[in-house]
Amino acid sequence: MNQDAFEYEFIVTLKDINMYGTVYFSRYFEWQGICRELYFTTVENYQEIFNNITLVTKHAWNEYKKQIHAFDRILLRVQNRNIKKSSFEMMFIYLNKQSGEVVSIGGETLIFVNNKGSILRLPEGIKKVITNHIYFE
Repeated sequence: MNQDAFEYEFIVTLKDINMYGTVYFSRYFEWQGICRELYFTTVENYQEIFNNITLVTKHAWNEYKKQIHAFDRILLRVQNRNIKKSSFEMMFIYLNKQSGEVVSIGGETLIFVNNKGSILRLPEGIKKVITNHIYFE
């Protein structure tokens, strides 16, 4: 895995868990969304770019590896792959900060559309940032 990655760290709270003490599956997608939004704030002039286009999640997935529990510290690492003219895939690697174990791996295929719903080429500012965070298996 390439070491150049965007990272978002958080602590699992009681609102994230079910009656069995493990994290609700839907929370992983919420965390990916938060991380994705923070990631795009690293793009130069991101507010200007996002005033004119809409980000669309074409596909999202998550593969759960290990259970996580309340008060676990999680490091969510973002890297990108399958970069094409009009789309790319964000990879989300969830690490338990205490143990260093991968607890989940997720992904989202993203596209950008204009106000008429037409798919656009990746904006240059976004393309510049995503190519700096490439995923190597």
